[in-house]
Amino acid sequence: VVPPQSVGQNATIFMLVHNEFHGWEHYPELCNATVMVDGRCWYNSVSLSVSHDGGRTMRHVAPPPHHLVAASSAVYAPNL
Repeated sequence: VVPPQSVGQNATIFMLVHNEFHGWEHYPELCNATVMVDGRCWYNSVSLSVSHDGGRTMRHVAPPPHHLVAASSAVYAPNL
């Protein structure tokens, strides 16, 4: 958190955002199962967001994919 510089201003807040993609929720196009089995059809990542109005709104710190902090080196593959 970056505190306001003067009275009446809002704090700037940086957030790590956990993202999950559930391929099974897009059956059958992106996964051949309707539930996760042994980690199949699942992908996650962490991105960085920021709020300049004390947390009322937030946005990525940069356009995708430059907001990415961490993710698997593997690309999502349906049914794997």
